[in-house]
Amino acid sequence: MNVTKSIALVLLLLSATFANAQVQSPVDEKPYIDMTGTAELEITPDEIFVDINISERFDGRDKVTLEQQEALLKQALRDAGIDQKHLSLSAANAIYHKTKKHGTDVLTSKNYKLKLSDAAMVAKLFLELDKIELNDARIASLNHSKIDSIRRTVRISAIKAAKDKADYLLSAIGSKAGKPLVVQEADNYQAEGLNNAGYLTNSTVRYRAPEKAEEDIQLMAIKVRSSIFVKFRIQ
Repeated sequence: MNVTKSIALVLLLLSATFANAQVQSPVDEKPYIDMTGTAELEITPDEIFVDINISERFDGRDKVTLEQQEALLKQALRDAGIDQKHLSLSAANAIYHKTKKHGTDVLTSKNYKLKLSDAAMVAKLFLELDKIELNDARIASLNHSKIDSIRRTVRISAIKAAKDKADYLLSAIGSKAGKPLVVQEADNYQAEGLNNAGYLTNSTVRYRAPEKAEEDIQLMAIKVRSSIFVKFRIQ
């Protein structure tokens, strides 16, 4: 093959390669903007779960039975104006269990869970429990009866925040956010302090009888947060 034919073949191959590259070149993408919106809402719990343990004990030589303790507990609830329908045996402790021995006697105990709706009722309960010397009680968890609805509201607010931020920035160049191309939660729904059961655990708040009925018991607020990532087309 002479030099002239070789050069012609090379030029032909380059021309074909260039033409093929032009055919396969991607179409220009429409401009877009990425934005993450966040929202937070602080709410007061309206479901307060109190764990109460009643145990047989000795008062000197006299044994205070479990039945006597239960009767005192129920009377304390009546005195506090609390409906006994909100009191139930803890699922994990629905039967008697041995706790310790006192001489030849076996002492038994029961664990109860009580559901209340506000801190004022908790204060009244603790006052009555103090009167009967029942000190083994604590606030186990907090929740809100409409937590799912609140979660949806916060997520919607987060998406709107992303749109507002995008429009604010694009207004500087005379544009605005158009149709969303991608919407996804940047992180999982969060409610500060919620445990795996869905309740906000407040282990630092334990039974302490207030000095007077009107004394407030401070409960931890539930902070619901959401962060949503949105990819908007630019108009």
